[in-house]
Amino acid sequence: MLVKGVFASIVLMIVFLTVTVRAQMAAVDKRVTVTSSGKTSSADSVPSEVTYIPKEKIAAAFAKGGALSEWSDGQLKYGVRIARHDKPELVEVHALKTHIFYVLEGSATYVTGGTVVDPKTTEPNEIRGSAIDGGEVHHLSKGDVFIVPKGVPHWTKDVESPIIIFTVNIP
Repeated sequence: MLVKGVFASIVLMIVFLTVTVRAQMAAVDKRVTVTSSGKTSSADSVPSEVTYIPKEKIAAAFAKGGALSEWSDGQLKYGVRIARHDKPELVEVHALKTHIFYVLEGSATYVTGGTVVDPKTTEPNEIRGSAIDGGEVHHLSKGDVFIVPKGVPHWTKDVESPIIIFTVNIP
């Protein structure tokens, strides 16, 4: 069981680092201007500092969920967050975001695919619904890794015990 958790952690870190490096490499390809003061400027903002997240912020995110780090320049480049679900949630469909989940604690039943019931656009490129008709049922529990590609409906249908998920969001 420990090996499974270590393996899943390594997979998540590789994916996260790959996405971060790709985003930063893409930014290097953009034109950078050096001003007379010696500072550089660019049309696109790129994180230029390492992100450190202290354990207190992680602990607070475990308690209620929340973003740990996100980078966007009008479009999501990446996001790292802790999701906590104590009860069923609305169906979500993200047109521009892929989720990579690593379950840290708890268990829940997720449904993916199928048809969204009562779909409503809540913001650009985001749809919510009350349920999924059809779809594939997945039982998630501690140690599982679950990848939901952009455009795929997904739903936290039932929560057996509060589920805490380390989430990486990429385009």
